[in-house]
Amino acid sequence: MKRLLVIFCAALAAGRAMGDERAKATLDGMVAAIKNMGSYEVSFTVGAGQWGPDVGSYVVSGEKYSLKMSAGEIFSDGKARYEVNRNDKMVSISKPDGDGHSMFSNPARAFDFLDGTFSQAFAGEAKRNGANCNRIRLTAKDGSLMTVELYVDKNSSLPVEVSYRMDDGGVAVTVNVKSVKAVGRPDPARFRFERKNYPGYEVVDFR
Repeated sequence: MKRLLVIFCAALAAGRAMGDERAKATLDGMVAAIKNMGSYEVSFTVGAGQWGPDVGSYVVSGEKYSLKMSAGEIFSDGKARYEVNRNDKMVSISKPDGDGHSMFSNPARAFDFLDGTFSQAFAGEAKRNGANCNRIRLTAKDGSLMTVELYVDKNSSLPVEVSYRMDDGGVAVTVNVKSVKAVGRPDPARFRFERKNYPGYEVVDFR
């Protein structure tokens, strides 16, 4: 009996190690595929619980980004982060969230999970939006209870779906990625805040 238990534990550990290796290989492939594009554009839909879906897109060039949805915009020139709320007619200015991994906190790092901030595990294969995907589960190591479910196309190595959940009982924010494509050299003006473009908006600077 003891020998069977040892064999079972050894097999379980070996399976976990293989899963971790497959998760890392999937993430490595995804990061490389996106990085090789240089500047790129991501089109998506997003929803959470009873809200959504909303349609959006964003462009990334280095640490600069510009995200647009129906409710507002989020963009950064690398020095400041600007969040535009169209419903409240308000622009919030803050420092860029260099450590953020959410598409809505720092789009430039939305799919970069290789800095050791998250533990990673292979969670099997699944079909999403017609694509055969590897499913990766990521858990934040900082005690925030944030988890990420990521589906990566096995053929293109590009993300197909990503869900963010702040705790086990919270509502997941799910993003369906429609496309990821290279865009050449974006106009630098799209990452800058121009006060004249937001007449009547209150501007609050939190820096």
